[in-house]
Amino acid sequence: MLTDYKLKRVVEHDDGKQTVEFVFYEGEITTEDEIDTDGRLVPVTRYRRTKKLRERSVTLESVESLDRIQKRLNNILARDESRSPITEQTDA
Repeated sequence: MLTDYKLKRVVEHDDGKQTVEFVFYEGEITTEDEIDTDGRLVPVTRYRRTKKLRERSVTLESVESLDRIQKRLNNILARDESRSPITEQTDA
C-alpha cells in the first residue's frame, strides 16, 4: 500500500499562529479506463486513493512556509513502517 496526504487548508491568525488542516490517505497504483480529451475511453495508470486514514488539524506557534509544512508531512509519511509514501511526497 502507498500513502499520501492532502493539505485542506492553511490559515494564518492575527496572533502569529497558523492552523494547518490535512488528511492522510491510503491507495494503490492501478490502471482504469478514463475519458480523454477527445471523449474516448483510454487506460490510465496512476495512483488512486482508496481509503481515508485520518484527518488532522494542528496549530503551529509561528507561521511556516508551505515547503516547511510539506517537509513535516513528508517526514510523518516516511515513519510509517506498514506503507510507503507516493514518490511525489518523499524527501529524496
